[in-house]
Amino acid sequence: MGGGAAGLRNVTPPSFFGTLRVFGTVTVVNPGSGVPANGTWQPSTGLTFSYQWERCAGAGPTCSAIAGATQGSYRITAADFGARLRLLVTATDGTQPVSAASQVTSAVQAPTATECTLTSTTRSPGQVLEEASVPWTNPNLALTEDGMGATVTLLPGRSSQVLRLSGFGLNLPPGAVVTGVRVEVRHRASVPGAITFESLRFSNPTRSSQALPLPGTTWTTALQTVTAGSASTNPLGLLESSVNSPDFRFDLVVRNQAVVPADAIIDVARIIIDYASGTIVDGNPAGAVFTSVSTAAGQVPWTTPANARTADGMVTESLLTMTGLASETFRATNWGLTLPPGVTSPSVLVRMRRRNVAGSSVIDRRVALVRGSSTLATWPTSSNLGWFSTMTTSTFGSANNRWMGQVSAADVTASDFGVELNVDTLSGGVPGRPAIDEVLVSVVHSVTQQVTPPTVPTMATSVEPRVTWVMPGNAAMQDSASATATFTSALLSTRLVASDFNFGLPAGAFVGGLQLQVRKSASVLNAVRDELVQLRLGAVTSQSRANTSTTWSLPVSVVTYGSAQERWGFDDQLTAEALSAPDAVVLLSATTNAFSSVAQVESVQATVHWCPAP
Repeated sequence: MGGGAAGLRNVTPPSFFGTLRVFGTVTVVNPGSGVPANGTWQPSTGLTFSYQWERCAGAGPTCSAIAGATQGSYRITAADFGARLRLLVTATDGTQPVSAASQVTSAVQAPTATECTLTSTTRSPGQVLEEASVPWTNPNLALTEDGMGATVTLLPGRSSQVLRLSGFGLNLPPGAVVTGVRVEVRHRASVPGAITFESLRFSNPTRSSQALPLPGTTWTTALQTVTAGSASTNPLGLLESSVNSPDFRFDLVVRNQAVVPADAIIDVARIIIDYASGTIVDGNPAGAVFTSVSTAAGQVPWTTPANARTADGMVTESLLTMTGLASETFRATNWGLTLPPGVTSPSVLVRMRRRNVAGSSVIDRRVALVRGSSTLATWPTSSNLGWFSTMTTSTFGSANNRWMGQVSAADVTASDFGVELNVDTLSGGVPGRPAIDEVLVSVVHSVTQQVTPPTVPTMATSVEPRVTWVMPGNAAMQDSASATATFTSALLSTRLVASDFNFGLPAGAFVGGLQLQVRKSASVLNAVRDELVQLRLGAVTSQSRANTSTTWSLPVSVVTYGSAQERWGFDDQLTAEALSAPDAVVLLSATTNAFSSVAQVESVQATVHWCPAP
């Protein structure tokens, strides 16, 4: 661009025509006139023209020459998908050449069904292994904001162990309900754009939340603070008893998505809890009436129900391990509750101190507020709790209710108002032996919204809180053998890494999408869920496609992820060449809400939907 020795200059830029789709053709020739749209030049005669097509990226944009694309027409290739195009026209009058560029196009789109008839290729992986995570160095340096931090050094594509932060020392009042949980993380990286968060989640020894939405930017080399979570989202459904526990913790994992090694440094992390609390009126256990009520044949009674009056180690039990799978109804009424004038719709709080003495699988099937023989409200079945082997206080209700149904002031002050409980055994599990040490029914009124100040942890550790897979290679093909993960002391499995799919796609083929078929099962109903399902190409990993809302079935079933048009968020990076590379892998992991469950993966297959270049 500019003038030649004889004053040659471009007056108006060139242009070109055609459909901006993969395998479409663009040309400098105006289809209306058949004349090349080389732009307007001065002088306008005696000129010859040459062409160079360019591929452009970014908002700037940054354009580079496409090798061999030097004719007046250009057939768009799979490598152009998601990019933009520009035509560079060079004019010469026999002296010095002068170049002028067209406008940059919009992004090149996928081909239509007419331009690209998809072919499906399904392959099993050549191998399935486990992937070890990288431990953090000096995790305690993440406890104070002083510029020094916990550090992990990651090779391209690798992930860290969990940096677990705990000991927050929170003291929310009884019955408080957490309405939002936020975390502030102050961090930096040794290489700009290399480090990103892979997962952020809250947990306790028995539950792990779904991952929080991740901050969308990669880390800079300067310290910066990002916030995850929100004031209106409670990812664990937490009540005050969980948040106040010394086992309440925040776990974070980071990943290197660059092509060079990089360090991740966490200077400090803080949490903020938004919660609702109110005035609590406790019932009078001394006057309460505890009974075991039979509602169907074969139910197992509760022994000495009145032992649930006080926390003294004397318990009422239903001996399911000896005689049956379901308990009678445990009922506690006549709490002598009182309320101040004007309170018409109080919230009800039920706290039970209890444990599963033997067996492996006791679960609440019905928790209800009753008045006499009438049910007033029930606890959501989706929130029904499994019983722990240690004596634990389980809480039902909160400052803002959560019961399915409402109770009035007249209900809670009536002598026959109380709570009922039915328990039984998970399908496929070993019958348990539930024991209750104490029950307390309270009401909450005059609820207000509150927030804690930013709170720092007092403990930080680098942990791999995952159970390993036995014989991971069994997941490489469909047969009677499976890779298995037995959850006995952790809630998450390690990652299965499936690789070497050997799709054999021809160079230049366009990839429309990828599907993953996983043949899997669980040993316990409603116990195992996906934790992670990802596609990794080199150092770049997709967002998880895990279906965290659906549990794995008891019989073996095939679950499909993706579709013929699903590019897993990779856009132009999902290419035939990338999928054929040895560092193209599928990552899988599982999570559970039952320590006695077993996750089984019999086979993993991937299907690429593609079409060849014309």
